[in-house]
Amino acid sequence: LDEGLYYFQHGNENQYIYLEPKDSLMLRLNTWDFDESLVFAGKGAERNNILIDIFLETENERKSFYQLNKLAPKAYKSKIDSIVKLKLHTHADYIEKHPKETEGYFKILKTALTYPIYSRVESYPINHVYIARKNNFPKIEASFYEYRSRLNYNSSSLMYYTPYARYMTN
Repeated sequence: LDEGLYYFQHGNENQYIYLEPKDSLMLRLNTWDFDESLVFAGKGAERNNILIDIFLETENERKSFYQLNKLAPKAYKSKIDSIVKLKLHTHADYIEKHPKETEGYFKILKTALTYPIYSRVESYPINHVYIARKNNFPKIEASFYEYRSRLNYNSSSLMYYTPYARYMTN
């Protein structure tokens, strides 16, 4: 087994897991409530349970982000910056409490935490016009997209990982 991101599917739903050599995972799920019921146990469980928690949190945040799109660009950026700060704090906290995890996993964790937010920033101008019922796109300063300089746009290992792929699409 090579270390990395894998996925499994049930019907039209799929979920990602991060595996390392010598992992011994057991998973429990209810096929009627696939994502919401997925729980891992065993060696490697903690890293995969947090990925599921992040996935579910991202899904639940959709409604609040819908409302944020009504904000003017500066107010929106301020809200986004504070959300990203919280996500990066979660990342740093996990690293501190789990120093034996691999750099590969830390990369996936950071992607899972931040790329959905960045994806929403990329779609903000279009969403703002639609939701705020405006006729023109808002004037956005270059600093609005300053995070782009820190992102990797050529990660073949993340090409099919939903948070990364959705960001790249947006």
